[in-house]
Amino acid sequence: MVMENRQSEFNELSRRAIILLEGADRIEPQDPIRNLPPQFRLWHYPAFSAHKSWTIFKSRSQNSQSVVREVTWDFLADNARLDDPLVGLKQGFHTNPTVVVRDGKLPDDEFSILIEEGRRLNIPLIGIEQGVGLDGEISGIELFGFDRVRLEWWCEGPMEWRALTDWVEKFRVFLSNQIERSNPNE
Repeated sequence: MVMENRQSEFNELSRRAIILLEGADRIEPQDPIRNLPPQFRLWHYPAFSAHKSWTIFKSRSQNSQSVVREVTWDFLADNARLDDPLVGLKQGFHTNPTVVVRDGKLPDDEFSILIEEGRRLNIPLIGIEQGVGLDGEISGIELFGFDRVRLEWWCEGPMEWRALTDWVEKFRVFLSNQIERSNPNE
């Protein structure tokens, strides 16, 4: 007799999905990002819809164009597959996340303007107000390199970070628009 353990299966599924959302440089297809190191990553994980991350890749050479890779985990479909026995029987009770990868090119002028706006942000890291809540969304930004930085916040984030959270939202919209422009037939 096989005992079902849907919670541990969902935990494994979530773990695998986060690895993909955080590791866009390790996902196929590799050609659009080959030899391009990741510069930074933004993410947005709503409680009850698809989780997305955007990783920006750029060569260190002056004349190379930046590329964004969007990774989308269909959280709702995977949750239904493990939670609803009829869906699970039809699709299988596996722990492989349903992920879609799309790439896009970033126009240097608009990209540079947004990066410059981000450079001018000043936010406190110590002594900020902590929020409370039940359901919500998690967002964040991570910078790669020797001086690695990762900031993550729940819902709208601390009041003291409003300039950063607004900028990240603006940047996510820009990146999503560039993905759509680069993939018009989808």
